[in-house]
Amino acid sequence: MSFEIQGQLAALLADYLTARQSAPFPGDFRQRFDKLEQAFSQLPALQSRPTLLVRAGFGVGRWAKVPWLVILDPRETTTPQQGVAVALNFRQDMAGITLSLNQGTARDLAEKGRKEARAAWRSRANHARTLIGDLASVGFRLDGDISLGQDDGHTAGDLAARTIAWAAFPVDALPDDTTLNRLLDALLVGYERWVADQNKGHPGPAFETGALQEMRQRFLSHMTGFLTFTDSSGTYRQQERDYKTQLAAIFQTELLPLLTAPAEDATQAEATIQALHHLLTRRKVGNPPAIQNLLSWRATEHLGRLRGAEALEAAHLFRDLLSGTGDTPTRVERFNAGYVAILARHMPSGTQGVSRSLPTLLLMLADPAHEIFVRTTLFNDVARQLGCPRPLSDEHLNAGDYQACLRLASGIRTCLEEWGWQPEDMIDVQSFLWVAASGAYTEAPLDAFDDATDPQSERRIFKIAPGEQARFWPECRKEGMICIGWDKVGDLRDYPADGLEELKQVLRAAYPEDYTGSGARRATGTRKAKEIWHFRNLQPGDIVLATRGASEILAMGEVVEPGYSFDPSRTEYQHTVAVRWNDKYRRDLTDRLPPGVRATWMNCALSPVDRVLYAAILGERPIPDSIVLPSDIDDEDTQVPDNFYIEPTFTDTVAAIAAKKLKLPERLLRRYHVALKTRGFVILAGVSGTGKTWLAEAYAQAVAAEYLVVPVAPNWTSREDLLGYVSPTSGEYQHTAFSRFLIRAAKAHEQAADKTSIRPFHVILDEMNLARAEHYFADFLSVLEQRNRDGKATLSLGDSQVSLFGNLVFIGTVNMDETTHGFAHKVYDRAQLIEVTLDRDMLAAHVAEQEYADTLLSLWDALGPVAPFALRTADDIAAYVRRATALGATWQEAFDEAVLQKLLPRIRGFDPALAALLQTLATLTQHDFPLSHAKIEQMRKGLRDGVVSFF
Repeated sequence: MSFEIQGQLAALLADYLTARQSAPFPGDFRQRFDKLEQAFSQLPALQSRPTLLVRAGFGVGRWAKVPWLVILDPRETTTPQQGVAVALNFRQDMAGITLSLNQGTARDLAEKGRKEARAAWRSRANHARTLIGDLASVGFRLDGDISLGQDDGHTAGDLAARTIAWAAFPVDALPDDTTLNRLLDALLVGYERWVADQNKGHPGPAFETGALQEMRQRFLSHMTGFLTFTDSSGTYRQQERDYKTQLAAIFQTELLPLLTAPAEDATQAEATIQALHHLLTRRKVGNPPAIQNLLSWRATEHLGRLRGAEALEAAHLFRDLLSGTGDTPTRVERFNAGYVAILARHMPSGTQGVSRSLPTLLLMLADPAHEIFVRTTLFNDVARQLGCPRPLSDEHLNAGDYQACLRLASGIRTCLEEWGWQPEDMIDVQSFLWVAASGAYTEAPLDAFDDATDPQSERRIFKIAPGEQARFWPECRKEGMICIGWDKVGDLRDYPADGLEELKQVLRAAYPEDYTGSGARRATGTRKAKEIWHFRNLQPGDIVLATRGASEILAMGEVVEPGYSFDPSRTEYQHTVAVRWNDKYRRDLTDRLPPGVRATWMNCALSPVDRVLYAAILGERPIPDSIVLPSDIDDEDTQVPDNFYIEPTFTDTVAAIAAKKLKLPERLLRRYHVALKTRGFVILAGVSGTGKTWLAEAYAQAVAAEYLVVPVAPNWTSREDLLGYVSPTSGEYQHTAFSRFLIRAAKAHEQAADKTSIRPFHVILDEMNLARAEHYFADFLSVLEQRNRDGKATLSLGDSQVSLFGNLVFIGTVNMDETTHGFAHKVYDRAQLIEVTLDRDMLAAHVAEQEYADTLLSLWDALGPVAPFALRTADDIAAYVRRATALGATWQEAFDEAVLQKLLPRIRGFDPALAALLQTLATLTQHDFPLSHAKIEQMRKGLRDGVVSFF
């Protein structure tokens, strides 16, 4: 037996470390790891188990420290990120390999945190070892005392907790292919026992019986007269099957030969891609013709723009997808590995959905007996309804995801056969799912709208009026769509992706009386063009609020395939978007919207909706007055005065701050909240960068306060620097932004109809102690005391006075370091002082999503006693790494540069602790961060001369 695996492993061990340290990613390692994957798949231990998946990897976009190969049982997992799998891992130092039965980490860490995840891994490992005790007799150890030479303590600890059984092989004693097959076969027998134990009574997908029966009844209610999939009477074949059969026949006879033939040059590739584009955008197929809506036009639009080398690259990828080596899940992953880059050049968003739908539709059309079409969100919707694990991850479609979808579809097919419905192929399975579970025929579930409240969600939210006073609403609700007018501009799919300016010109030419002439008319035309353009670009998953004026939400809906269409058969309002509605979210908004938003909704057919506003509407909570109007829809004539204010609850305030990703303890927020209510003057103190100003601004926004940030200058010596002065030449008072803000706060109080609910005004004196507060803030120290006693105080501004009421509060942020001044006792007497500190857990939560999180925390631990840094520095590093990697740098290179530029200059002086600090930093940076390491060694030489300096 010879598959040359031993030689491949030896060569990879010899070459990988040098490549990772000095070569651009990925070099030739993609082909080498693909070859290793294929060789493993040919081993008898794998050939006798054809359902197992073999996956090898060495990083995504950057070198992994520990390359790997995993063997997955789809009944257990389709991704190495979760569940139990057989794993071959290379040591980080490339001194050998390990073969193990192991557990994935990412999902558990995300859901449980490291402490609970490790406990869960140990528990599962102990249980698994009771099933595989005989592995010890063939050379495997049944413990967690495993090492891959990792330099990251957290990762090494995770490995020990999640390992079930393992064997290690140094580079000079790698197993030959026969030995490797024998060991692998024994390990796979143990793996099979584990999977069988976990799937007792569930040989296939376990569906909730009641939910499956609901889907069956839903299908029958829509497909009148249905008996079986092969029966030609009834509505099923006419509405769902016949045009798909015809589309598959056209694809197999006309397109498949072109797509699977080698493209000789770019011209031939362009012709092939354009033929595919033409077929997929053919509006009607079959005899009699039926509307073909399998793919959203947004999923195929890019095909019409592929030219030259890009078209040739795409043609090669389509050929490999449809006729390449390996099983279809493997080919799907290989296709997306190359094609997503093409999509990204033509689509600002939505590439994840296209990575699912486009390749799988082509596979189903080519081989409907075995392959399934994966619509954007349908399979996760089905799994949720049936109580199954969701098959699709949050990534672009990969082999594991597609394998899971095939397994789910096969389970559904079995059910259909048991019902006697005689499904012919996967087209019938896909049609059943589409009718029984998708938005084309069903109501949007209540939980379909919740995740759009997340500030990080990519789902967009729009309010759309279905005609004046919602006159088209009954039709929209019945037909599962939303519609708008401006029919004269024609089919919006005919405009190029960057065609907004072209649309503006067409709109003005089509409606000259409305949108040409005066500046106001032209501005309105621009706004309307943007509304229409937003409508064109709605995509599956976006949220639509159907509105009547600004007083009522008629229903909430989720955009579904095919998204936008133009229907010239309609007499008016011919632009439509497919939507599944749920009118359980009907809302009365009478007198609830802030005036600015209300005016926009009254004047716009379509308007983006702020997530805070959406969350308040969804949860039926008070709507903050601080909602910001979308800048690309709003214009000046929609602005109206606003003096109506409802203070949010403290719970809502905390939630709004958390939504800004400012991770602060709730107790600190409560202290700040109460301190403002108690004194109206709060000092936030702490080292630079801990988030003091951020907190003050985020709180002001959360409570819908107007606020002004006033940067204090070191040369301020009197009240004129803050409040302004009387000009000695003109005699007029020279106001500052601060003094004008005081006047606005007073007017808001005086004009408020309800004195118990007045909009707050927050003055934030940033770095308040750069100058002596007793000099420039002396007047306020006196009047604040008077206001606390009498509820009101006055302050002179030249010949006039301004009143200070309780709706005006002052916040000072102060850095306590050698560059600032201390405060006199009378300042502390009149203020509430809150120290804002940063502990390790807060920083860890703040940077948790960064690849370098563990390294940054180690640097924080080292620098803390001598040269501490905080959130601002962490954010600066994150921004730098993000921009540098966008230009092609690895994250290690970018992080190295950021450490050199942001952290090391902080180290200076004569502190005896600096020697130990520099030694620690040298150790932390010696392998992956050469620039920083070199500078640290230079600084250590300076230390021997008695002083540490960056320069």
